[in-house]
Amino acid sequence: MSESLQMMATEAVAEALETMAFVAPMPAEPDALPTAPAIVARIEFSGPMRGVLELAGPQQLGNMLAANVLGIDSADAEAQAKGLDALRETVNVACGVLLGKLPTDGQRFEMNVPQIVDFDPATQWREFVSGGSMILDADGCVLAVRVRLTPAADPADHLPFDDRRRIAAVV
Repeated sequence: MSESLQMMATEAVAEALETMAFVAPMPAEPDALPTAPAIVARIEFSGPMRGVLELAGPQQLGNMLAANVLGIDSADAEAQAKGLDALRETVNVACGVLLGKLPTDGQRFEMNVPQIVDFDPATQWREFVSGGSMILDADGCVLAVRVRLTPAADPADHLPFDDRRRIAAVV
C-alpha cells in the first residue's frame, strides 16, 4: 500500500477528530500501546477503489470524544454510553474526508455502515501496526490508523448501484 494513501488516511482521521471533538492528535512513540479494553472502529468502502479504513484504540477514546461533543466529563455515564457511537461516527467522517481527496475520474464511492470490533492490544497490536499503520496520541489515548485496499470482486463494483443493476439485466 502506498505511504501517501496511509498518510492521507491519517490526515483524514486527524481532521475528523479536530473538527468533531476538538482533539488534536500528534504522532505517538512507535512502541506505544493503547490501554485495554480496546476496539477497532472500521468502515468498508467501494467504488473506484475498494477497501477498509480502521482505527484501533482504547474504548476510553470514544468516551472522551463523546464527552467533548456533549460538553460533559468523560467519566459521565452518558459519555460512556455514547462512546462507541462517537468512534463509529469518527471513522465514518474520516472515511468521507479520505474518499473526497482521492482521484475518482467522476466515479462515486459508497461506504458501508461503520462497525466496532473487539481488539486485544496485547495480542493484536503488533500485527495491526505492521503494515504501515500510523500511531497517534489523541490527548493521551494511543490509536493506530490503517487503510487497506482489497481487489474488487467484480469489475462493475466501481459503478453506481443503478448501473450495476442495468448491466446485470442486460447480461
